[in-house]
Amino acid sequence: MGDFNAILSFADKQSPCTKGKRCSLFGGFVDSCELQDLVFSSLAFTWQRGGTFVRLDRALENDAWMTSFPQALVSHLPHVKSDHQPILLSTRPDLNMDKDKWTFASNIADSLNKFTTYVKDWNKDVYGFLGSHKRQLMRELNNIEKALERTDSSFLARKEMEVRDELKNVLNHEDLL
Repeated sequence: MGDFNAILSFADKQSPCTKGKRCSLFGGFVDSCELQDLVFSSLAFTWQRGGTFVRLDRALENDAWMTSFPQALVSHLPHVKSDHQPILLSTRPDLNMDKDKWTFASNIADSLNKFTTYVKDWNKDVYGFLGSHKRQLMRELNNIEKALERTDSSFLARKEMEVRDELKNVLNHEDLL
């Protein structure tokens, strides 16, 4: 999994100027090791500049790995601090962590609940709804990037920069916490 800076197929690149071409060395490596791309969700491309979109970042697997993790899924997240979109590998995307499954001694649970309530109230008073605002900005950025994959729009490009700047600001505030 990572940034390979190479494409495997014509579909890995969308550009008004040039067509995608398989990198023979990278393709040969993938073929000789009998690797395949993991299934991904969301955005098709992980790097962009201007009107050029390329899938440079990917996760590869072999049959043995896929047998061990049959539900594995790669998500392309919105890029924020880099020209590449981070990729997230979920080996069990269907797994939903149920908070009720975790049990504590009642006095510890009560103390944690009181502390959590206090911190949430403090966070709301000092920073607003930082987490929900971050999620909203990431959804908005993801939608803009999807739209930019389909059409070249200076309005969307400007909006993308505005949302990205606001998200960077939110992430910087989050780092302070």
